[in-house]
Amino acid sequence: MSATAQLKSLPPTVIAVLSANPGLIEPFVCAYPPSAPPELPAQMQEAFLRNTSILENLRAMREWLEEEAGDAAELLISESSGPHLDLDKAWEALELALDRIPSSLALKSCVYGGREIGPDLGYGPARLLDPEEVSALALALDRVDPAQVEAGFLRELFEQLRVYYRQAAERGLGMLQSLA
Repeated sequence: MSATAQLKSLPPTVIAVLSANPGLIEPFVCAYPPSAPPELPAQMQEAFLRNTSILENLRAMREWLEEEAGDAAELLISESSGPHLDLDKAWEALELALDRIPSSLALKSCVYGGREIGPDLGYGPARLLDPEEVSALALALDRVDPAQVEAGFLRELFEQLRVYYRQAAERGLGMLQSLA
């Protein structure tokens, strides 16, 4: 069984909360956090099994988040509902393709780079890129000739990655990357 990769753009306020409370990373990247508190009510555990979106999971965990994050719980729920990019199992092929492209930056860090944050999610901890790193990578991706990426699905995925990073950079967002 191989890992799937997910990218989630986040505002600096959420990055600050997650950096200060790395144990809150799991609700962003897992449908059911394996280290959820055992006292989590059965209703909430069932909600995790039914829901797959990040926002729904955070709402289901409201009580737990309020205990763990205090006043930041509502911020995490309200500001983190933006789109994410699911690279599924193609992340490795995309990472290899990006690694072959000459660039002043390690383009493969668009897929899984940055600094480690939070607990091991099964394939290692999540990774976080600050808004400045996202902007630099967005510019580097925009300089890549799409013909340098293998035609077909991989090129389409590259274009999605490029657009996602560009939009995140335009909004001053950072990036949370995870393998699950």
